[in-house]
Amino acid sequence: MPTPLSILNLNCWLFPPPLSSDCEARLTNIIKIINEHGPDIITLQEIWSNKHLRYLKDELSDYTALSSGSMIYNRSGLVTFTKPRPASSKIGFFKLSIKHNPTEWFLHRGYIKVDLKLNNHDFSIINTHLYAPFSTRAKAITEHQFEELIKNIPSSGSVLISGDLNIDEQKFAKMNQDKFLRLCDSQPTSDAKNPYSYGRFNRLMSHENKKIDYMLFRGKILPKSEYQLIQAPFVSDHYPMFCRLNFEF
Repeated sequence: MPTPLSILNLNCWLFPPPLSSDCEARLTNIIKIINEHGPDIITLQEIWSNKHLRYLKDELSDYTALSSGSMIYNRSGLVTFTKPRPASSKIGFFKLSIKHNPTEWFLHRGYIKVDLKLNNHDFSIINTHLYAPFSTRAKAITEHQFEELIKNIPSSGSVLISGDLNIDEQKFAKMNQDKFLRLCDSQPTSDAKNPYSYGRFNRLMSHENKKIDYMLFRGKILPKSEYQLIQAPFVSDHYPMFCRLNFEF
């Protein structure tokens, strides 16, 4: 009998003002998109403010929420919402060095791993956000974090990685070497046509169409999947990704 699972991913670009804009209006539309699609799992990045984190928890009260929050702010910016009851969870942070941008010591990249039982099968959902390189040389930091992530995930059972990897497709293909099945297509998730690509601090950055957000799967039983990139309304400088999976366990 098929076992369905659906997942929605989004880098929400929710920095405190004035670093990002229209935060409350965009949050309202993010909730609308979630309600329209009804995902079983939601993986969000760049939810830095405890105020925004509380709002999401209140609006998504039928989900279990897992985050790396502190009394001051949500340290990794990550939050995972899950309708299936988690069997366990883990929060990890990537190693830091003097090569990192100084802000990384406060806005510390990492991952949230949630372990589930689906039809008596072990299943891990990993929400992550890797380092955003501002130079060609800094791309090595992002690549090392991806390697670090892979070393810290289960070697058995089904694993789904969902998040902003900040790695372009060509480089990802070389690093992945078919270890993970891509559940997403090649449509840019960071798009120069998106007006928020030029919002506030973003106007200082390059604006090109990039595929940097991914949904990846590894397991003995491959699912049938339907993938959608949600390009309207604009809710971030990234586009939400939605995928429906069906497993024949």
